[in-house]
Formats: sequence, C-alpha cells, structure tokens
Amino acid sequence: MSEVTYARHGRIARIHLKLPAGLLGPAARRELNAAWLRYKDDNDAWIAVISSEGADFVRGSAVPSGGSHRERRERANLWAGGFVEIWKPTLAAVQGECRGEGLALALACDLRV
Repeated sequence: MSEVTYARHGRIARIHLKLPAGLLGPAARRELNAAWLRYKDDNDAWIAVISSEGADFVRGSAVPSGGSHRERRERANLWAGGFVEIWKPTLAAVQGECRGEGLALALACDLRV
C-alpha cells in the first residue's frame, strides 16, 4: 500500500500522505520525493497541495537516528521528501501535530494553512 499519493484535478496537484501513526518512514520519504519530482515535471499542474489523513499532519520520523551508513545517508538526502527545487507554488494543509520532519515539510511549502 502506498503511503503517498499524487493526483491532479485540473491545474491542482494533490500530494496526500497516509502515514501509519503519523510518522514518516523510509518508504514514505522515497514516495514523497517521487511525488515532488512528478509535480515539478507536470506542466499541467500549477499548484500543489500537500495534506495528510488522520488527526495529525506529520508527527516526526518513524526511524531512530541510528542505522547503517546507507540508511543514515538516505534519511539525510530524503529528509521531509528531499530537496526538490520547484518554482511552482506549494501549499501545506496542516492539521493536528506537526513536528520534526512534518514541520520541515510544512516550512518547505510556500503557504501553510
């Protein structure tokens, strides 16, 4: 089951998170990065709205700070979906708790509501 979905309705791209316990894990980070890249390359999408289901937006990371060198490097490179330079506007629809990686993700957006 995918933890991150990308859908476009007209000119609006919707990136939606379905995170277990509201925590970003390695698979969700990779999927979120792929969604950002898809939005960046989607010429028909003019704005992206990122949202999450459940009581909280994103409560943090599902992975402790340890792990192998490869895991730590991937976590650093894909923190909050990774750095993807996007010139198009992004909006974070935040509810409930928003901390750690969730806060980094929300702050990376142009507007937060």
